[in-house]
Amino acid sequence: MSLEAAIEMAPVKLCECGTCGQSPVGPVPFGLCHCRCGGRTSIAKQNIRRLGHIKGQPVRFLPGHHAWFQPRGPRQTLAEQFWPQVDRTTTPDGCWPFTGTRTADGYGHLTVNGRKRQATHIALELAGWILPFE
Repeated sequence: MSLEAAIEMAPVKLCECGTCGQSPVGPVPFGLCHCRCGGRTSIAKQNIRRLGHIKGQPVRFLPGHHAWFQPRGPRQTLAEQFWPQVDRTTTPDGCWPFTGTRTADGYGHLTVNGRKRQATHIALELAGWILPFE
């Protein structure tokens, strides 16, 4: 069976949530990118176990379309991501300690859009300060 015939025979259901109406649910047709962009994938030239490539079979994703790059759910704003990690009960010296992850030096940091940013810089940005490029 040819790749074209396999793609046309594979059933694709549409989402039944009632809001989007276009998001496909179910198995991805053979030879198409599994991120559901609809792009045709190439044939694997060799076995690469960590990527799931099997020689002679279509690869699962186009370059840069792998599932771990896809957003999961609605993206949080910077404030929604930052404020739950701050202890707002004032300490005797008037500080609000950052309770999220810290560097080896003890400075708080947060990952925003795939980039680690210092918690102090985020706090200043949320307070309205304009910071130069980090």
